[in-house]
Amino acid sequence: MGIGKQNKDLHMFNVLAVEHRVNNFYLPDDKPISTVNDLQLSTLLPNSEDNEALRQNWRILTAHIFKRYLPELTFMASHMPKQIEHKYMAETRRKTTVVSTCTLNN
Repeated sequence: MGIGKQNKDLHMFNVLAVEHRVNNFYLPDDKPISTVNDLQLSTLLPNSEDNEALRQNWRILTAHIFKRYLPELTFMASHMPKQIEHKYMAETRRKTTVVSTCTLNN
């Protein structure tokens, strides 16, 4: 191929900005919660309530997997929760705001 007959290689990039739906304004950012020396290790480990909540979430996820791959169990779909409930359900159900910032040509 000669110099005058080379192919052009064109790239385009679309840069998007996504708004956070779950805010963290309630977290303090002026000072740390505690020092490392004052932090109790037991506050970082899961307690029995955390373990039970995790087991319940696993039950829901396992039921969805069974429903998906075992057609014989689809009759139970109306008795299963659609999602795992959490404290940010209202925020995550809102439509995400996505804004195209620019298109870059290279």
